[in-house]
Amino acid sequence: MREVKVLGTLGLALILSGCVFTLSIHPFYSDETLVFEPGLVGTWVEEKKPGENQPKQKWPTLWTFRRSEFEEDGKKREGYEVLIDDEGFISEFKVFAFRVGDCLFLDLYPQEGGALTPMYAFHVIAAHTVWRVSLDKGVLQMSDLDKQWLAGTIDAKKVDIAHTRLGKGTPSDTVILTAPTDALQGLLKQCSATAASFGEAQKLQRWKPSDDAEALDEKQVDERIAKLIDTWCGRRCLTALGWVLGGEHRRFGPERGNFHTLVSLRMVADHAEDELTVDERVEVRRLIRALENIAYGQ
Repeated sequence: MREVKVLGTLGLALILSGCVFTLSIHPFYSDETLVFEPGLVGTWVEEKKPGENQPKQKWPTLWTFRRSEFEEDGKKREGYEVLIDDEGFISEFKVFAFRVGDCLFLDLYPQEGGALTPMYAFHVIAAHTVWRVSLDKGVLQMSDLDKQWLAGTIDAKKVDIAHTRLGKGTPSDTVILTAPTDALQGLLKQCSATAASFGEAQKLQRWKPSDDAEALDEKQVDERIAKLIDTWCGRRCLTALGWVLGGEHRRFGPERGNFHTLVSLRMVADHAEDELTVDERVEVRRLIRALENIAYGQ
């Protein structure tokens, strides 16, 4: 078994975060394995399975894949910019699709500036995670490399790969892979022959626009939000103003602005409805549906 030492602060951060994914310092993909799967582009709704003590989410978790080109080491690579909207928080990832053998995988890497969603928090050390994916008839299934299977396989000396181990023997037992990309791909080939090596598939359905939403453009949404702001300023609706002013389009640019404004309106609906009239509550809901179609339909 090969292990390397890491700084204690890194170990503490991972143990406190209760990381549930297998992390890697190096990418799982290489140039010769990269592929671009156009079917991933678009927005997907994550299916949730509420636990006994887990309340039902008010807003769906949405994954938006956008084609993007990234420049690294003087090379341009085609991949995806992925925005995850989790209960009103937006996190951003650089994602590459690649194939090892007959399997399609995704490599996720966090981008700076993302909100600390649960998914983003699992990547706080800016590490890579790998997901085996399948895409069929509007259903995207993603399974992460199971950390318990990997830990057990390493303990049984069935896998010999460079790594570090944090919290061994505890519920937060975490394997951080430090091996180079070629060794990681060798691991994936070995994993592909073992069903238990990847966790239960997370299912996402392709997002569909709301049929009852008004067909508004960004300018019209801006104008109607401005009217609400003027009215709320006159009545000193401080909670509503605090949320909506923090998400105006102009602060984030046209692409990010749609997402942040959508989040701010959801926060108004969740936390400031007591300040609003009945008509204003209806208007906020209308604008939310219109903005969902604008943001996720891009």
